[in-house]
Amino acid sequence: MPISKDPQADIEIGQILAAAAHDLRQPVHSLNLLLAALAERAEGAETASLINSAQISADGVSGVIEAMLGLAAIRAGAAPADMAEFDIAGLLDHCRDQYTRQAVNKGIELRIVPCALRVRSDRILLQRLLDNLISNSIRHSNKGRVLVGCRRRGGKLRIGVLDNGPGLDAQTLADNSRASQSEWRGYALGVSIARAICATIGHDMSVSSEAGRGAAVWVEVGVAGARGEVRKPSSPAAEPAPVTDTVIALVEDDPEVYFATSELLIGWGYKVVGGASLGEAIDACLANENGRRPDLLLSDFKLPNAETAFDVIAGFYHHFGVEIPAIVVSGDPSAALDVAADGPAYEILRKPIRAAKLRALVRYALENAG
Repeated sequence: MPISKDPQADIEIGQILAAAAHDLRQPVHSLNLLLAALAERAEGAETASLINSAQISADGVSGVIEAMLGLAAIRAGAAPADMAEFDIAGLLDHCRDQYTRQAVNKGIELRIVPCALRVRSDRILLQRLLDNLISNSIRHSNKGRVLVGCRRRGGKLRIGVLDNGPGLDAQTLADNSRASQSEWRGYALGVSIARAICATIGHDMSVSSEAGRGAAVWVEVGVAGARGEVRKPSSPAAEPAPVTDTVIALVEDDPEVYFATSELLIGWGYKVVGGASLGEAIDACLANENGRRPDLLLSDFKLPNAETAFDVIAGFYHHFGVEIPAIVVSGDPSAALDVAADGPAYEILRKPIRAAKLRALVRYALENAG
């Protein structure tokens, strides 16, 4: 799929990619959550092994869909750069939470080295770039490890993703910077999308690789302001204390996704109430423990009758008279940029999501609730 020189053609191709990904995104999203729920309840080594194999396959499909969505957003011009200063530690923590389980499932060691520097970039696009590179390395490696680390060089921070996967031969590596048709396959697809994101946010990217011996991808980001605090990474195996009294209001109109999500949340010890719309969710809360307000909102972005997660957040605020921490689940690559800057605070997850990321973000939102 060569890149067109016609901007309108790029927009049309982006729309086609987005439509194709959308048709696959919802069932794969539901599948990921159901497999995670099954894995936590599996009894016996043989059953656990079969579920693990299914999770590896689902992770592979999810990675391809995420790559298609990222490419679609960039080509359609739906993700312009929004530069700001932030601690890189937050993105590294996200990567650790998101991909540790996927790496373990494939028998790969994922090592992410902490860094205390602040950087200037588009946080959402830089996160998408790292997501793409790390998932690409894990998906196409069958052994060894994936290393994510940072090196400062003057006023730049070089963020590297290194692996010992399939790598790229000299010809493909040379073609990669020219976006030729041969690159839109396998491991090189992820590298190509990373280049497109870097071009959007104005960061330099370099790749060194040899076929059969892995690859090292480095992205240069500007260093900004004072140093942040180094965060000690938590053990991937560590589990939170059992939850017994936390209520989550779930708003999701797809029955399969609602079921899969609620099963996961209940399995983690949370109480779930909710429905397919704002009205149904409010009614469910009123029927729960004398109308107790929920501790967290978890809502799909697009709901029936032109309702969105922002309507849900506002509706709960007006009903209970207090802002409730919220997580918005969205397949729209530009959703986080559409809300006004003075709107309600929320966290965002992009479909298809992995259970480990959902669990980590739920814990984060509850722990940081004002």
